[in-house]
Amino acid sequence: MAFGPNPPPIQAYICVKNGSDVIAFYEKAFGAMCTFKKMADDGKRVMHANLDVYGSEVMLHDEFPEFGGILMSPATRGGASVGIHINLPKPGDVDAAVERAEKAGAAVVFKRKIHSGGALRSSARSLRSYLGVQRTAEILLTNCE
Repeated sequence: MAFGPNPPPIQAYICVKNGSDVIAFYEKAFGAMCTFKKMADDGKRVMHANLDVYGSEVMLHDEFPEFGGILMSPATRGGASVGIHINLPKPGDVDAAVERAEKAGAAVVFKRKIHSGGALRSSARSLRSYLGVQRTAEILLTNCE
């Protein structure tokens, strides 16, 4: 997704392990579209990728410890310190998104809980993902490798 001269003020840029596999998971689990992908010189790691997910952009890259290790994946850090919520308009949309993520390999942590502010949330966990959904819908997926 190209934003031209007015990019959004905040964009998610996540560090993962096995970036190409993560992209494939997001495509399968969330219908993401990879709009840009540049591989590193080693031909194995993703240097930079842009994904269109539900009309928003998520950027990602593989770990590059040789550049100082400033950004490392949750797998290396021992868990995610951030989650990305997918807000959907209807409870049925949340259910469908969680079901799709589950079919793609995510483990459902809970379904249909009402949280603070009246948000209906479902949560799933994936070894590959930071993304999660809520009806505000939440599929809160955090990387738990």
